Amino acid sequence: MGEVQAEEDLTHWRAEYNALKIKGDELAAELSELYPAFAVKIADLFRRMRAFDAELCKLHQTRPAGVSLHLVAPELLARGLKHFAIDGRSLIDEVQLPAFAPGQAYVWPPPQKFD
Repeated sequence: MGEVQAEEDLTHWRAEYNALKIKGDELAAELSELYPAFAVKIADLFRRMRAFDAELCKLHQTRPAGVSLHLVAPELLARGLKHFAIDGRSLIDEVQLPAFAPGQAYVWPPPQKFD
């Protein structure tokens, strides 16, 4: 009886193994297809948003006296936030996107340039 049970357990385990191998292979293929392009696109968007934020800061710093117009950063606007806080941190500042291939620089944040 022990050998029969062991054989049944092994058959059941192999069936689970094969099912998980198929699922894992499918997930790996999906990640290989989606991540590289996604990382490049979101990093490009983050770069443009960071540049916009710098322009926005300059605009607000040079606002003439008596003008109350104020634009909100695109990330705050998109996320429906009034400001960043512990429970609503900036994606641009918090997200890290490694390159898909090992040994390459992060896609986001961009590498720091030191003078």
